[in-house]
Amino acid sequence: MSATALEILFTGSITSGAAIVVAVGKEIVYANTSLSGLVSSPFSNVVPGSSLISGEARLVVGATKFSPSIIEDVQVIRTLVVIDGKPLTEHNRKLQTSVVQSFVENKNWNATSSRYYKASSGRKSFSLDWSMLPSSREQTVDLRFGRDKIQEIAADPDIHTLKILNLDSDGVTPYTETEYNVLVKGYSESLVRRDINNDMYLWDCSIQLEEV
Repeated sequence: MSATALEILFTGSITSGAAIVVAVGKEIVYANTSLSGLVSSPFSNVVPGSSLISGEARLVVGATKFSPSIIEDVQVIRTLVVIDGKPLTEHNRKLQTSVVQSFVENKNWNATSSRYYKASSGRKSFSLDWSMLPSSREQTVDLRFGRDKIQEIAADPDIHTLKILNLDSDGVTPYTETEYNVLVKGYSESLVRRDINNDMYLWDCSIQLEEV
């Protein structure tokens, strides 16, 4: 189930069962939530409310509060990259961006060449690298998706939606996001360590994405 809320007033919700709930809230005021399951919210803005977690559920929301009377908690690990609504872990992650320019190259009669770049035709290219990355999200430092989900995304040839969080908040207004439609241009991984006793596998992963 995936829910996007703009404003919820004096409400209560109960979710139970074996489900992953992704909730993105713009403003939640005086809300009481009872959740049972694994809850994940990539970019959240929750203004005073309360959450009740029952059973064996774990809260993975990592909500960020924005209000003139609330000081932003800068110690929380922010989710900066989300693909297809799935927050990817910040566990030893590196991100590099570049612009791929479109151009036409002509060969001249004197064996020289001329290159003409198309105006406003650059496409963004993204390279994401993780080192010592666990397979399961339960084993990452921020409980976001790890190697298994990244490998699954890389194996899908379809167009993906990439969202990047812009760290431009002043503590009162929420962060903005930039969204791109991308294709996977390359993926590589290598297994660097096995921890048999804890059923943990650690990987070095690299994925390249290019804007459509």
